Formats: sequence, structure tokens, C-alpha cells
Amino acid sequence: MSAILDSLPTLAKEPGVTINGKRTRVPARVALGQVTPNNLGTLKKLNWVLTTPIQVLFPVNYSDKFYSNLLEHNLEPYCKLIYYQDLPVGNLVSRLEPLTTETESLSEAKPSTPSTTTTTTVPTRPHVQLYIMTLGILSPYRRQGLATKLLHSVLQAAERSHEPIPPKPTFPSQTDPHSNQPPSSKKSKTSASSAPPAKSDKDQEEEEEAAKKLKKKQENQLREWQLQAKSEIVDSVYVHVWKGNPEAKAFWEKHGFEMSGEIKDYYRKIEPRDAWVLSRKITPKPE
Repeated sequence: MSAILDSLPTLAKEPGVTINGKRTRVPARVALGQVTPNNLGTLKKLNWVLTTPIQVLFPVNYSDKFYSNLLEHNLEPYCKLIYYQDLPVGNLVSRLEPLTTETESLSEAKPSTPSTTTTTTVPTRPHVQLYIMTLGILSPYRRQGLATKLLHSVLQAAERSHEPIPPKPTFPSQTDPHSNQPPSSKKSKTSASSAPPAKSDKDQEEEEEAAKKLKKKQENQLREWQLQAKSEIVDSVYVHVWKGNPEAKAFWEKHGFEMSGEIKDYYRKIEPRDAWVLSRKITPKPE
């Protein structure tokens, strides 16, 4: 047990500065970060449940597959760690799910934007729902708005998923720096004599390097567009809340979530074993 406790972040010192011998409080440094292979172990420690009455965050254990699935590219906007004074103190992780029959019918009822052309370079994007699996802050850092900051980040990302994808980028054809076409035999001697001088080796290398950088930049832009074109549109967000935690239920309701159901015996190792289901619709921001 002590090894697990030692592996968790230590309590950060209260941020402040000393002016004329007097300690003055200053705002803490708070930042959000993506879940990556390098900090997946940190996320596991934050979610770890001790076998003693001391609980870190959640009353359940999660498998290795649970964590590895979080590294999918399309989940980057919906899985976050939060840092307080550079220490990881909480997280929010989600997954994307197909729409249920109810949410799918709502999606189909939405008016579609009429197309002005017969063809488009932007493929049809799937509509999904977002399931928030965990949202937690270590107890010494609670009641400072950190959970709200995490939730707002994810909800804003869900709203942005409704933004239209720009057309596929196109680039002008590039001249091959290695091509040195000889002057045409039909050219007069006068035009041949006025041809520009041959490039030096240094100029040739610089031109080739510039062409490589431009090509890489264009490839990155195209790759980014392809990822955007495949991204899902989030129509709704839902979460399970342990029935023994009415304070958590109030938190979600404060942020626009509404009761949409109850699941009996959702939890196996804690009492009560039931869970509330709270959900919120996602609509695009008005232009």
C-alpha cells in the first residue's frame, strides 16, 4: 500500500510569492494535457483503487485494454489529464459509441443542409454519442474548479465536432529540382547565349531542401484533413453516476445534464449497486 501511495503525486505547495517578507497568494498553474503512451501509467495511478478503505478516485478497477483504447486518435479531444502546479491531479476519459435507437432517430430528424453541388470532396461523417467513463480529481485539489475545467474542455470539443470540414486541400504541382532540361535545338543561338547560368551545388541543395520541407508540410496538411474528414459528430454525451453519490449527480445537473434512466446492479462491489444515467444533447454553436 505504501508503494502505491508513494507513486501518487505529492501535494503541491500553495502558489504564492514573497514581497517584503509577506507571503502573497497567486493563481495556481492549471493546464490540460492529452493522454499519451508516456503518461498512461500516471493515468492508471490516478484511477487506482487501494484495497484499504482509502480510495484514490473510483470504486472500480479498469483493464489494460481500457487504457490502451484511450490512445485512439479520434479520442484525443475527449481524454484529458489536468495538472495543478505541474502535478497530474485528475482526469477525464471518454469513448465514442454508436447512437442508440432513440438518439439515432433524433439525429435523422435533423434537417440536412442542402448541397449546392452534385459532388463533394468531403465524405459523410458518422453521428455518435460520447460516453464519459471517468471524471475525477484527487481530494486535496477538489473544489477549485478543476473538474469543471475538464468537463468544459470536452463539451467544447463535442460542439466543435459539428463544424463543417473544409474542402480537401489541393496544391500546385512542383517543379522537380533534379530536372535540368537541355535547351531546345530549335532555339536560336541568341536565346541559348542568354540562358541563365547553371546553379551552384549549394543553390541546388538549398532548393532541394526547400522542396522537401514544402512537400512534408503539404503531406501533413493532407493527413490532418483526412483525420478531420473521418472524425465523428457527437450528438449527445452521457455518464453513469453512482447512486450513493448525490453530490456528483448535482454536479452533472449543474452542467446541463438531465436524468435519462437508472441501471440496477450496475456496480458489483459497492453498495448501493445502482447507477443513474445522466445525458446532455450537443448542438452546434450558433454562427
